[in-house]
This record gives sequence, structure tokens and C-alpha cells, in this order.
Amino acid sequence: SEAHPYAYELLTAKSAGYLPDNVGMVSPGSTVSGAEAAVAINNILGFKPVEGINVSGLNIPGWAKPPASVLLDLDMATAGLISKSKLTVSEALIFVNAISTAKMFEGSPYALAQKSLKDDFYAYTNRKYLANATIAPGYLSASTFSDVDILVKNQLNTILGGILENKALKEGSDEWKINELYQMYMDTGARSKNINNLKTYIDEINAVESIEGLLALAKKQAKYFDYMPFYSLSVNADAKKDATKYSVIVLPSPLALGSKEYYTDMAVVQEAYKKYLSSLLTFAGESENTSGRANAIFEIEKARSFKILPPEKLSDPNTLYKASTWKEMLEITKTTNSLTYMPELYSVAKSLNIYCPNTEYIEFAESLYTKENLRALKDYAILSVISGCAPMLGDDCLGLKDELNNAIFGQTGGKEPLGQRAQNFVSKYMSKAFSRLYYEKYGSPEIKKDVLEIVSSVKNKYLERVAALGWMSGETKKEALTKLDAMKAQIAYPDEPLKNTEYEIKPRVDGGNLIDFYINYCDTSYSALLDMLTKPVGSSFWESLPTFMVNAFYSSTDNSIVIPLGILNAPFYNKDAPREENLGAIGAVVAHEITHAFDNNGSQFDKNGTITNWWAPEDYKKFNALTKKVSGSLSEVNFTGSLCVNGELCTSETISDLGAMSCILDILDDSPDANLNKAFEAWSSIWACRMSPELASYLLSIDTHPPSKLRVNFILQHIPEFYSSYRVTEKDGMYLPEHKRIKIW
Repeated sequence: SEAHPYAYELLTAKSAGYLPDNVGMVSPGSTVSGAEAAVAINNILGFKPVEGINVSGLNIPGWAKPPASVLLDLDMATAGLISKSKLTVSEALIFVNAISTAKMFEGSPYALAQKSLKDDFYAYTNRKYLANATIAPGYLSASTFSDVDILVKNQLNTILGGILENKALKEGSDEWKINELYQMYMDTGARSKNINNLKTYIDEINAVESIEGLLALAKKQAKYFDYMPFYSLSVNADAKKDATKYSVIVLPSPLALGSKEYYTDMAVVQEAYKKYLSSLLTFAGESENTSGRANAIFEIEKARSFKILPPEKLSDPNTLYKASTWKEMLEITKTTNSLTYMPELYSVAKSLNIYCPNTEYIEFAESLYTKENLRALKDYAILSVISGCAPMLGDDCLGLKDELNNAIFGQTGGKEPLGQRAQNFVSKYMSKAFSRLYYEKYGSPEIKKDVLEIVSSVKNKYLERVAALGWMSGETKKEALTKLDAMKAQIAYPDEPLKNTEYEIKPRVDGGNLIDFYINYCDTSYSALLDMLTKPVGSSFWESLPTFMVNAFYSSTDNSIVIPLGILNAPFYNKDAPREENLGAIGAVVAHEITHAFDNNGSQFDKNGTITNWWAPEDYKKFNALTKKVSGSLSEVNFTGSLCVNGELCTSETISDLGAMSCILDILDDSPDANLNKAFEAWSSIWACRMSPELASYLLSIDTHPPSKLRVNFILQHIPEFYSSYRVTEKDGMYLPEHKRIKIW
């Protein structure tokens, strides 16, 4: 009947071949079986039957069993659902939602595809993830990392729930502060009014009539807002002279759009960015020519994009720590005198060594302070006030960036619900308190001991491997082994309890609000920075690093690896998992961080964290040839659309992945019965990921890590054991000729 609401859709599906003739009569009044739905779904997928999937027990026609094998293999439907002779509407929607999810990322390198293990190891081993994972609210992509991050957030939510239920919190305690901040965030009405608390700052900016007046105001508010947004002072360990002391690095501020390409080639992104800037100005209370003012800001940002060093250059330690002097930097910045805006900080910092990787850029930034640019510079200052306090403002501020995010990132998970955003807020500003509460509840000496044993196993194997290197001389080996032996490990949580947070919170009942809290937070953080700079660089990262972080890293200036408790969750780590799986996951993460000490950047630091050439000249020449081979091979990979990988940008992370898997497999080779396949598959599983084509393209331009898919396929192509374990030959897509395979560590 033409009057039936789904007649057109059914006829369209039939004509497209999704409902073939052998399914039977299809009309708006017909019932649909699970078998028929399975055929329709797989016709949309276009996949071949999957061998090894038992469909003999399904009570369905023979013509439905091949497509049923596909859905069962991908976990898109259960055997019971496929066997149903008549689907209810809700059951039919399960099939509809399954295909909608599976087809979600068409055009992306992370789209679901039916590939064999030997042709695309990543796509095959992660096929269930690529068919079913969806992007959670608050995230740009779906990934194993985001999955574990959500798990950790749920654990933090349990901790938070206990605090919120406690009616006898001691005023001033960390738990009391958490409760106060949470309730302030949850009060959406009060947050909406916080824009009024910023009006004084905005009016003060608008009242400025000269560059001199703006700079005076920038100095006055320097602790709270960045009215000088083009570069900043970064406090780091002094890697050039003495890594136990602090130094100052003058660094360009990040580009709002990430990389130069988005200011030159991406018209849709550029227009969305200008609209966003205009909407922020309007939100701040501005009404006059906001579009024209947004365009002026864009033009300055575009000009900055041509002056900033690309990220692959800034990652080179010798570029980052390019020596300067306070005399030189004060001369370069004499237009603004920004380095002396905070007198207490300057009085301490001027005794420290100062570095600047790109003085030409700083000179350019200083040249922006002209009368002609005054309106744009004042608008930058207004935007600094809004962006600095954005988390404390009303929910009407949240949607302003949606169009820009969609243009840059494509499909995302959207916004998190209010309660989760409130939790995120308090866990950020009370991170030290949550860090302590998290390891007290979810940490254990057993976990810490077990992971330390994995670290020891990896480190010992690395000592053997370095000693056996054929391309390195004994002189350089001795230095490498000394550095490796001296390497420290910070695992799970600190050995000593963390102190309470020091900043104060005015109670809500006394009129306390998030803006007042922010000002106190900045004051306290500033005092803590001044105190820190008078002391040696600390050996513990836990004062500023949350134990609930789902990540890991290597510190070149401390020569230590850090594995927080947050990442010690499945599938990265599971105390009950087979040894091969833990080694292929968290073991490889540990080995990856250790290898960073010997990548193209980390290899420039000695055992004490100081940039030192400990290499024999001929060895370093060989090492550089190998690293260039890595970057060259990566740059040949066409990853998404017409975009290739920036091999130079991703070299250090790829070297670390190569070294990690080689080391882990070497450990497993010591056990004759070890199942190497479990290690390979565990490695692949921790990089499971789904994202839009837009986000995949964006990450190629800014991320020092190679794409997740390449962290599996590209790496395994260089591992000899992979070929023997899966009998990969030159006929297979995963095959790489032996002369192209790279082995460094």
C-alpha cells in the first residue's frame, strides 16, 4: 500500500539488492525473521561467509547460514536472535542499529572491512571492535584507551559518590573541597551567572585606548589570564646544563587549529573557526562587528602558522633547548616586556638558564603590538578571559564550538551529561586528592609488585639485547648499558602519601562561586611555582601526575619510566591473564617507554637526563641512517585519502614500538611453550580504534604517534617472528620484503 509509512524504504532496499528475491515476499504487511534480517544486513555489508563459525545448529534456512556466519563472527547479532522466526519491532531494531553502527565510519582508515589476518592483521584481529564500538559522550573517537578511561571515570565516580553521601565532611578537608566544587558545578543557574563575575575584566579590557594601556593591563592580570597569548614561559628541567635544576624555555603558544594546513587549505574549517570566534565575542557581551573582529583574529593566527616551527622540529631536544640569555630575550621582548610581568617569578627565574627554540617567531609576536592591531589584541584578551574560565561558565557556552569540532573532527561522541562533566571538573582541579583516593581504593602492593617484575624482566632483556647489538661498538654499548642500568621506574602510585591540596574554597553558603575559586587556585598555583623553582627538580612525578591517568611515558630529563595505576586495567593489564597477553600489552607498553631512552630524541640524553653526546661518531652515523630509514618508510604510507604519514614527526614513537615488540618477543622466545600469537593479538587489541576520516586526517598533521592502525601493521611487518607465527609469505598483504625490514634495538 502506498499509504504504508515504510513502503518507500522497503522498495528502495529491495531495488538496492539488500533484500534479494530468495528472501521471499517483502511488503509492508510481512513479518521478518532473524534469518531474513541477517541476509539483508550482510548484503549491505557485502561480506563473504566466514569459515570456522558453527552455524549448523541454527534453525534457519540454508540460504541464510552464510550471512549468519558473518554476523556471528562480528558479534553483530546472537544465534538466538538470528534463529527467531518472527522479529518484534525492538528485535528488528537490534539489526538496524547493528548495521548503522558497523557502517558508521565509512571512508575512514578505521572503517569495518573484511580482511584476512595475513593481509590486514589490525582489521582482522580488531574486527569485532570495528563492527561494534561507538564513540562515548565526551570523546573524539572510540578506542581501547577511551574504554579504559571510561572504566577509570566510573571508578572515580564510585569514590565521588561516597564523598557526596557523607554528611559529616570536615570543612577544609580534600573531601569537603571536592563536594563543594561538585555542587557549585551542578548548580547550572549559578554557573550561568558567572559570566557577570567576569564583566569587570572584560570592561577593563574594552576601556583600554592604547597598546601601552593593554600591556599594563596584561601585567596586572598575568597570574589569572593570558592577555599575551602568542608565547609563554615553560619551566623544565635544565637538560643542557644540569637536569637537577630548573630552566626556562620561551615557547610559541599552540595554534588554535593545530597546524598550518588548516589555515591555508581547509575553507570549511576556517569559516567554522571564524564563526566560533564571533560567537565567543558575542557570548562575552560584544555586539559590534564581531564577524569582522573574528576575521582579524583569524588572519593573525594564520600569520602565526607560517612562523611557528613544525612539531617534528620542536621535538628535537637540541632545537627545544636552543641556548639564549636573559639579556637577549629581554631585548627581543622589549616591546611588551612580558618576561618581567610577574616580578616575583622573574626575580627567581633570571638566575636560571633560558632557552628559546625560535627567536624569529618571538620577534614576530612582538611586532604584532601595533596601534593598527589594538582592537584584535583586545579581543584576544577578552577571549583569554572566557577560555580561561570556560569550565566555570554556564552550559550555554558548551555548544559554541560544536560546528568547529564537527568541521575538524567529524563525528564525535558529543557532550557528556552534567554529572560526568561535574566529576571531570573536580577531578581536574582536585587531581592530587583524587590521585590519593584512587590508589587507596584501587591500588594494591600486589599489582605494583607484579608490574615492577615485568619492568625488571623487560629491562634485563634489554641489557642483553643492547650488549648483543652487531652495529654498535663496545665503547657506545658501555654508555648505553650504563644509561639503561640507571633508569628508574615510577609504577602505579607513589611510595609516600600525597599531601592535601593547599588552595582554599569559599563555602557556597557564604557566597562562594567557581570564579572566586579559580582566582584562588591561580594564586596558590603561582606561589607553589615560586617555591618549586627554588628547589632541585623533584624525582617524584606524583605531585602533578594523577595516578588515575590512562597513559604512560618516559622522562628524558629524569631517565625514568612512569606507568600510572589508571592504565593497569584490562586489556592493558590483567593479573589473571596469560603471561603472553600481559607481555604483549602492558609489557610492550613498558618496553616502549624504555626504548624512548634510545629513540632519535631520547638517545641525545645521558643517564642523568642531560643532553650529552655519548656516542662514538661512527655508531651515531649508523644510528642516524637507521632512524632515517624509519622516517622514510613511514612517509611512503598513504594513510587516508591522499594524505601520507609524516614520517619525521612519528619517528621516535615508531622506533619505540619496534624496540618494544622485538624485546617482548625475545623474552617469550626464552619459553619454548610460549604462544607468540597471544602477544601479537594483545598488542593489536590495545590499539583498537574507530574514528572519523576527518579526525584521522587531523591527527596526521599534529600527532607525534603514528596512526593506531600502523602501530600494529607497520610494526609487525618488521618483526621476523610475525612471519613465522602466521606463515605470512610474499603473497600476503602484510608481507614486507626482508631488505626493507628495520631493526634498531
